[in-house]
Amino acid sequence: GWSATERTATSNFKFEPELQVVGSKIYYVWRGLTGISFEIWTAEMNIDGTGFSATQRTTGSNDKWEPQLQVVGIKIYYIWRAPDGSNQQIWTAEMNSNILNKGDFYGLGIAGNTIRGFINAGVDGFKYKAEAISYTAGASVQSDISVNWNHIATTYDRSKLKLYVNGVLVDSSTFTETINTNPFNLKIGDDFSGTIDEVCIFNTVCTAGWILTEYNNQNSPGTFYSVSSETPLPVELTSFIAYVVGNSVKLKWQTATEVNNYGFEIERNCSKDKEMWETIGFVEGHGNSNSPKSYSFTDKNPIGGSKFKYRLKQIDTDGKFEYSKVIEVDLGSPMNYELSQNYPNPFNPTTIIKCEIPELSFVTIKVYDVLGNEIATLVNEEKPAGEYEVEFNSNSDGGRNLPSGVYFYQLRIGGPETSSGQRFIQTKKMVLLK
Repeated sequence: GWSATERTATSNFKFEPELQVVGSKIYYVWRGLTGISFEIWTAEMNIDGTGFSATQRTTGSNDKWEPQLQVVGIKIYYIWRAPDGSNQQIWTAEMNSNILNKGDFYGLGIAGNTIRGFINAGVDGFKYKAEAISYTAGASVQSDISVNWNHIATTYDRSKLKLYVNGVLVDSSTFTETINTNPFNLKIGDDFSGTIDEVCIFNTVCTAGWILTEYNNQNSPGTFYSVSSETPLPVELTSFIAYVVGNSVKLKWQTATEVNNYGFEIERNCSKDKEMWETIGFVEGHGNSNSPKSYSFTDKNPIGGSKFKYRLKQIDTDGKFEYSKVIEVDLGSPMNYELSQNYPNPFNPTTIIKCEIPELSFVTIKVYDVLGNEIATLVNEEKPAGEYEVEFNSNSDGGRNLPSGVYFYQLRIGGPETSSGQRFIQTKKMVLLK
């Protein structure tokens, strides 16, 4: 079943081994010399040899076509060279691009609607947008290729270099060299075609929302290359709690990231004087960190009242500082664990359950039916010392529209933070009456 179709070029024409098969079509190119101009012919035909047609393109004086063929969709891409003194210029079907030096290598590759051209492949590279010439009837240049923007970001955490494209991690590389002022080239990821619109370098990771806000603050400039007008906060504080341990107060806090963090001064205020803050201690920071760090401080036997307020003064290595939120502790907190009777009781459809916690504890409150089946979990988290109340709704998703009857609710205490280390369990009965 093998067959061949012959095609003959005219005088002074030369076929080139540039051929592509797309679907049921064969595409190929050849070039020839007419006077001092060069011609390139693009042709197509069906695989069975029928439907042959050719389209001619002619360069200007002394320009030379290169038979680089790529067929994408219904378009053919090609390039030509033109002499320029001791160098040569490379052209696409519409625009002039970079100048080639003698001896340079160049090639043509298609990615979507974009031509990728390379000089000295593997050493240095350039890319340029090109237009496509329709290989159907006519010689008009098609409309400009639409612009697709990509957000490209790299992060480095002293061991891993990561590349994100439009927020998605696409490449990573282990990299442990020290980055300093010496010249250093490092490449990661794939090639991109187009124009750079934004270049930002941060000494800490910034969210996309923060970058967008800063961009808008600068009135959306055409060239956005600096965000020095706004520096990130030295420390991102994620939690700050206080709880009673005996006659002392223990403070705990955690950071997500740190930049130039010298440390924390711990300040205390007796509730009798709202403006009288005193420094009671200092905890050294971690300097620069992009991983969570935990800190603690114990205020032993504070005097001057039963209620105290605490805050952190985070100090930068440059002397700048910021205050945390204020938290309050009551040394007159309950002395024992206690679960109170719900109110009202009987109830329909809601009731309030109260409990007292004398120290930081992991607290669980659950509701059961008379057969011991769990109906709802009302609390399941760590709580500092204090009095708490929670509402139970028999018509909620947790209550599952319960029928009238007797139910039980249980307070369960446990965890390493209880001073005695023992568990506490107390159960009480309540009645739902509809």
